[in-house]
Amino acid sequence: MNGKIYGWDDIYPETRNYLKMEKDVASGGYAYRWPVSGNKLSLELISRENRTLRFFMDIIECKRQSTLLVGMRGDRKTTMQTRCSDTPLIRIDYSEQPDSIRHLNPNGLMVVGTHVHLDLDGRGLKWAFPLSEQDIILPGDEESVPALFWAFQDACNITRALIMEQSLGV
Repeated sequence: MNGKIYGWDDIYPETRNYLKMEKDVASGGYAYRWPVSGNKLSLELISRENRTLRFFMDIIECKRQSTLLVGMRGDRKTTMQTRCSDTPLIRIDYSEQPDSIRHLNPNGLMVVGTHVHLDLDGRGLKWAFPLSEQDIILPGDEESVPALFWAFQDACNITRALIMEQSLGV
């Protein structure tokens, strides 16, 4: 887009503080099953610093139309989002088919393919950036759902690693 790499210092200060807070899973459970297509997993998180602050991690597998497909894998869109109450803090939109997801930034620039939504100005997740233009979600050399999930979990500062049982195709 413009050659700049967006990082923690670019995130709106209040949002950055919320993300950097250590968080525990409210239920005490850290093992879950990845949602199947058309479903969502929502985990409540509690700040260690301020136990009255509640956060939620949502993992959404979007529904697809009814299709018969023969192949090794189909396309899909996966969204991972963390929010404080009803305020989204950071989000990843992922698809194996880059042209299937697009986001128009407030400055008119279109982002196509897997991207990270960041709050740059305190007005929510209006800005999206390709993985290569930010250094908050760092999946390494592999742009896959598991790699993005581990990097997302790190960025959200969850105190213990979540164990996700994933079905074939995830």
